[in-house]
Amino acid sequence: MKGSLSIFDLESKALVHHIPQAHAGAAITAVVTNDGNFLISTGEEKSLRLFPLQSKQVLREITKNKTPFEDMVVTPDDRYVITAWLSTGDIKIHEINTNKEVHVFEKAHAWRISSTAVSPDSRILVSGDATGEIKVWDLINFKQIYNKERFHASNLDMSE
Repeated sequence: MKGSLSIFDLESKALVHHIPQAHAGAAITAVVTNDGNFLISTGEEKSLRLFPLQSKQVLREITKNKTPFEDMVVTPDDRYVITAWLSTGDIKIHEINTNKEVHVFEKAHAWRISSTAVSPDSRILVSGDATGEIKVWDLINFKQIYNKERFHASNLDMSE
């Protein structure tokens, strides 16, 4: 069903959770928090929704925007959900427990942000765009700490 979300056990392939009509349109991205308590998803109606897995009802809509999301990641400590925005190039950081937008890296990339990842200690965010540009962000002080234009794996020196 369009807009529904399903979670399966990877070993048994059994359906563990199903949330029908989680979004009015198609669900775009979804992630389960590391503690397994929440499902966070984005939809084509440009919303970001938080679902407690036990109740399967929307706990809150963290944000709604005029432009669609491109990517989403939850920090390993489950403190923040980080979203990349398609048309603006912004990266927004929301505190999961309070709904509070704690920081925006405005125009973080000039081109479409194609990927985001967070370090295991939840201190570093890495973002990449469609041109191959990679940026590294400090999530403690909310500042950019590295920029590599047109990064490609062939640029890596693996000799050491």
